[in-house]
Amino acid sequence: MLHLKKIAIVRLTARINASPRLAALLPQAETLDKDGIQLEPPGFHIIILPYSCDIRRIEPPSTPNPKASDHQILLAKKLIKTLRIKFSSSNFENPCLQKHYANLQALALDREVAEKVTDLLLPDDEGMLN
Repeated sequence: MLHLKKIAIVRLTARINASPRLAALLPQAETLDKDGIQLEPPGFHIIILPYSCDIRRIEPPSTPNPKASDHQILLAKKLIKTLRIKFSSSNFENPCLQKHYANLQALALDREVAEKVTDLLLPDDEGMLN
């Protein structure tokens, strides 16, 4: 197909229970470096073709992009500085590992129930509501 300079139009079902789509198979030539080592294998690129209702004409905005004033830029910089936090992943424990360790500890100490592990990575929903 590459030598004929043609593409194939195919019906593509990417997964079981997925709707079939029209696609184009675009051939790709094998590329080798100067020593004959393969850089890109030969094959096909799959390009999903849009349905007619997916194609839209986008009009560029008629007004020019607004410019931020110096005061607005200064306020934005202040806001960004207040949002920065010092983060280190070593400050947080892996909740899955901690649960595993709690289960091992309960098993070793012959306990019926493992200690409850609090996940510090979950968002504070109550704090965000206030």
